[in-house]
Amino acid sequence: MANVFGWFALQQSAPSNPVQIINYASIVNGVNTETGRYSDTTTYAAGTGGSWGTTPISITSEPTIVSIRSEPEFLMAANRGNLVLLSANTDTTLAVPLRTLVYLVGNPAGKTDWQMNIPITFGGSNYTQLQLSMLENAGTRGDSSGNYPVILFDGNSAAFMYTGTATLKLVLNYS
Repeated sequence: MANVFGWFALQQSAPSNPVQIINYASIVNGVNTETGRYSDTTTYAAGTGGSWGTTPISITSEPTIVSIRSEPEFLMAANRGNLVLLSANTDTTLAVPLRTLVYLVGNPAGKTDWQMNIPITFGGSNYTQLQLSMLENAGTRGDSSGNYPVILFDGNSAAFMYTGTATLKLVLNYS
């Protein structure tokens, strides 16, 4: 969202497409793995349960950098990154909004060397669908049809539920 300098400009701007930086996204929930797919939705800005209050989904521990490549220098760089970076701070004395702030490591355009594994819990609720997008998109009015671009996880079947603990796996690219 370039050149957005206030709420009026944000509301009038077009939503950002998450696939501009998210190259791959999956959720591993027990033995189930689901790969997210691009979708347009009219419900992203509604928030969980129709409200943007506190979310039952939380980060359970610090995200980790994983090398997708097997060469020793990439494995060592991932280990070093996990040692010197604090990707998330889940300390319960920290303000709640800051506990959901995550710093992620991406890949230069055209490369896929690193993956971020983010441990999450869904609280006591069950979800049949999850949507991942850019936070600022919730402040826009969507595109001309009221749609928001998201990475959609819809369980691939009516029987699939997101519940308990899981790992969100992301491969990010930047230019």
